[in-house]
Amino acid sequence: MPQSPLSFNLKNPTTGAMEPFLADKQQSALFSQFHGSKYHSAYLSALFWAANSAAGTTSSGLTTTYVGICVSNPAGSAVNVILRRASYSLVVASTCGVGLITGYAVGGVTAHTVALTPAASLINSAATPIAKADSSATIVGTPAWTQFFGAFSSAVGTGTVDFEGGIILPPGAYAAIGTTAASGSSAFWGAFEWQEYPV
Repeated sequence: MPQSPLSFNLKNPTTGAMEPFLADKQQSALFSQFHGSKYHSAYLSALFWAANSAAGTTSSGLTTTYVGICVSNPAGSAVNVILRRASYSLVVASTCGVGLITGYAVGGVTAHTVALTPAASLINSAATPIAKADSSATIVGTPAWTQFFGAFSSAVGTGTVDFEGGIILPPGAYAAIGTTAASGSSAFWGAFEWQEYPV
């Protein structure tokens, strides 16, 4: 079998030895993952999360007087906010659908009615994210349903959605977990995880 013409050595970070870099028959690089897929971002304090600090009652549908959990990238920021994961729990029986709301306005979200305190995934890091997180905010532009996660009919439930970095919030954009109708009283808990990288 012919050998790949791509051939050079890389330093093994564990042993310090020089070892061959490998490619397959189509010249695709062969890698094995040493850590989890988010390790490097977390280690560099570029991976952040925010969660509700108390159970709340969500707003209904696409109303701009939003209640739930919202992550926004301020206008003029120097980073893109890359969504990695969202989770939600309805702990009081509710009849509603749950999904992702996104939107954009040049000026971004500026009315942070009830702000949350995001944190870096490198626990005890002093890093502060650029993105803002709120349990209540005035969302701007034209909010739109982007994905639906599930539906509840007089029931409780929990879900997690992995975006795999497939939704990016440039400066001025936001994402929020929404319900098609207001949830039961003090029913909702939610969380977002995101990465921040220079625009």
